[in-house]
Amino acid sequence: MQRNLQKHTDVIHTSHTPADKSHTPADNVIHTDIQELTARTQEQKNRIEDYKAQVETLNDEISRLKNIVMETPDPIELIKLQERNEGLNLLINEKNKRIEELTQYKEDISAFAHYFKNVEVKQIEAPAVAEKKKPWYKFW
Repeated sequence: MQRNLQKHTDVIHTSHTPADKSHTPADNVIHTDIQELTARTQEQKNRIEDYKAQVETLNDEISRLKNIVMETPDPIELIKLQERNEGLNLLINEKNKRIEELTQYKEDISAFAHYFKNVEVKQIEAPAVAEKKKPWYKFW
């Protein structure tokens, strides 16, 4: 683009300015305008390149954030999982308490069993059959 502009300026200078004449004030104004436009065009090209780089960076950021959003769980599902986890933790705590109770019961039973193993076994004898007595309500 700048080459084309340079060619045009050469054409303008050569077509309007004869080789043996000096530049007229109008030619100087045109030449100055062309230089200013060329500088402005170059600045705009630089800004466009900067904008393109920024757009590319922002597109990369958008892609990264889309991936993060796709990987994160749905808040409703997350809440359901948390509730289920809390319920399972309560169930585990109840089972642990029951295990402790049963362990204590087992220890108590073991202590009683040990006691009864060490105690002499005494049979309770049936009372000897006594003489038959009349019941008190029978008088004769």
